[in-house]
Amino acid sequence: MSMSGANGTNGSNGSQVPPSSGHSGGNPGNAGMGNSEEAFFSALQASGINSAELTLLLPSELLHNVLVPRGIMSEVAQRSGSRIDVGEEGPAKMLQVTLHGQMVGNAMAALLLQEKVLEFQQMH
Repeated sequence: MSMSGANGTNGSNGSQVPPSSGHSGGNPGNAGMGNSEEAFFSALQASGINSAELTLLLPSELLHNVLVPRGIMSEVAQRSGSRIDVGEEGPAKMLQVTLHGQMVGNAMAALLLQEKVLEFQQMH
């Protein structure tokens, strides 16, 4: 499943949600960013990398019970400008999550998702 701020999610594996086209400042995906996030985003964008892919493994329970139903995956896609694809469940009840977009956007999405994983682990 892919996520963005412009589209909802259907909770099924293998779907896609592109990043939102709305933006603030001059950079797509900056909507809702604080000054430090925007500075980070701008600095990483200067690298010149236009397209990248990053794959993560996230707990399936977290995705199905927290990140997708609460709109967090869509928010991450919108804030980062990355498209997020969720694949099939793998070993140890983990789901493959692939981030597609500019390197800076993928780095931002990974950071935001890691924060949510830590919050979830502290709750359990």
